[in-house]
Amino acid sequence: VVASLPRHSSPAGRTSRGAQQRLKKMAGLQAPSWQLLEQAEAMEFQLCDQLENPVALAQYLTNCCQQLMLYLIEDRLEDARFLWRRTIAVRDSSPQLQMVWSVGRWLWKRNNIPEALRLLTESPWDESLAPLAEHAVHSIRQRELAVTGRVYATIPLASVASQLLLSEEEALEACRRCGWTYDAESSEIRPKPLVDAEDRFDGLKQLDQLTKIVTQLTTEWGAHQVPRRRLAFGQTVVPVPPHRARLLGWKLGDGSGVAAE
Repeated sequence: VVASLPRHSSPAGRTSRGAQQRLKKMAGLQAPSWQLLEQAEAMEFQLCDQLENPVALAQYLTNCCQQLMLYLIEDRLEDARFLWRRTIAVRDSSPQLQMVWSVGRWLWKRNNIPEALRLLTESPWDESLAPLAEHAVHSIRQRELAVTGRVYATIPLASVASQLLLSEEEALEACRRCGWTYDAESSEIRPKPLVDAEDRFDGLKQLDQLTKIVTQLTTEWGAHQVPRRRLAFGQTVVPVPPHRARLLGWKLGDGSGVAAE
């Protein structure tokens, strides 16, 4: 809650001073990202009815930029989409907000994570967003490593490096920090699921993780143009390599790398 100020201060003035303090705190990452996100959401609520005031509007846009970036850090992409929609009346006046959502759009589609990382690392972020963008790069790479650990038994080092937008040397170091092994002869990584107590969940979070895994598989193998078809009793044939189908516990179909779930 914004600290109390003398009664002669206007509502906009009170919000302005509190907003400035919070924006500085967020820009410096002086608290966990989830805590900063709670503060950003509270400030959005306070500022949303003061947009006729130029000072409040500027603070609102800065706050929304940071809030949107924090959603990306926390992997709350649905919330990020709703925030983007809420800013429809003012977002055209904020190039920074549009750049943040360009990152969010690629993360939402999940078909070009390297492009999202490229935008985060190469875009001209202002001082209030640069530390958050750097933190977002780290968070996205960690999530991609987690998905890789669940999906792949082996994967070329070059593919890991490309997905993480790193050099092969940097990607190999990241894989070794995960405890994964590297076969120099085949230039392949042998991933394994990352050990994390927070990964023990069910319900919607589990569905979200399953969606990421299936998206990763279909993105990789979609180029092979294996036809999809509907089987009896709601079964579906999807393009999956045989060793991956066995890992997921799926039955192999006609021997062409097609698995029936």
